Amino acid sequence: MMTYPDVCIQTLIDSEWWENYDGPEYRPGRLIWAFLPYIDQSPYRLIPLERGGEDGTRHDRTFYRLEPLNIKNTFSHSRLPHASLPEKEKEIRAVYRAKNRPAIIIGKSGPKVDKGYTAGKAAYQTQQTILAAPSYGADEVGRAGYKPELVERIQRCEYPQFMWDILPIKTQTHESIIRLDQLQPIGKTTSSIEFTDFCLSEEALQIVYEWLEWLMTGTVSEDSRFNEYRDCLLDL
Repeated sequence: MMTYPDVCIQTLIDSEWWENYDGPEYRPGRLIWAFLPYIDQSPYRLIPLERGGEDGTRHDRTFYRLEPLNIKNTFSHSRLPHASLPEKEKEIRAVYRAKNRPAIIIGKSGPKVDKGYTAGKAAYQTQQTILAAPSYGADEVGRAGYKPELVERIQRCEYPQFMWDILPIKTQTHESIIRLDQLQPIGKTTSSIEFTDFCLSEEALQIVYEWLEWLMTGTVSEDSRFNEYRDCLLDL
């Protein structure tokens, strides 16, 4: 059982916030680990220069350079044939900073498309994914983490994009901030996702969905439980 402070939404709900769950499902509310990119960091483009080997004939090795990726720039397609990282017309290779961090599955993919509709087509067109919200450490250490004054406001549900929590797994920080405005797709594969043994309770997940409605629409339903809890926390 998690121990939460008095002033937080996790304490106000009737049920536990986190429940044990060790099933194999990509279940909404499931706490996972995944390598997720830093959204605010500008990516880089990987540009092939020459093939490896003394005579430049090694197709399995290529020399590259990195340059900032800017959508306003005009890019020419590489004409250097290289088997290690082939490029297709109108495509580039982008490099992002990423970190293996906790995330919450918010939504799972729809049903698989019948193979009769996908035969001979690229996998990306119908590849199943999940939507996940990444978690960031809240504890302030130098430039890392969040200012305590901001954490207090997030804890009282003042911002639609931030959700405060204490995750039921071992992390580098005691408190965490879930970025609901950074929902991102992750491939539905065991190489992309590592499950934990925890999942949001049904009531907690309903609160998160109402929270997302607030983020997406800018309004909170007056008769929702989330609105009731939020008003209570802001009044304290």
